[in-house]
Amino acid sequence: GVVALINEKALLQWEDVREEFFKAKENGEKKLIAVATNIEDPRNLGACIRSSLALGVDILLMPAKGMCGITPSVARTSAGALDKMRICRPNNLEAAIGELKLAGYQILGLDADTETSLAGYEFADQVVLAVGGEDVGLPPFIRKQCNDILRIPMKPEAHSYNASVALSLGLYEYARMRIK
Repeated sequence: GVVALINEKALLQWEDVREEFFKAKENGEKKLIAVATNIEDPRNLGACIRSSLALGVDILLMPAKGMCGITPSVARTSAGALDKMRICRPNNLEAAIGELKLAGYQILGLDADTETSLAGYEFADQVVLAVGGEDVGLPPFIRKQCNDILRIPMKPEAHSYNASVALSLGLYEYARMRIK
């Protein structure tokens, strides 16, 4: 009569890592934080983790509840990136993002329902890039904190990108613009 829930990977505690990110601006460091929310498909989350590692994300934040966890399917899809990517599930993701905004981070969301294009966007040195999950998109608590919501160009009949594809494209554009 016992049920135990465990993660494949030990996740970081926000309280243990937040100072590193708060001091980035005063230290002149570039920091990139990805936020994945409402993702229900473990393969989608695994792909987000893999792209985050490949494109230089310093830490991936996820809500403490309300989406899939770190499962064996996530681990397989990440193709080893799960072991190398720093992941944190703050108890209060809304508060963590608010703290980052107060610390000077540019908070950006990816969503098709906006006029501001991701292509050629002017990124700050400290960026939080958030993507929403399948069917529901960005949650309102993230949307209201965003400096900008960015649209990825696509044909209207496609409706939307898969969350991991959208995050990958957003991270790639950030990386491409920072190399200039």
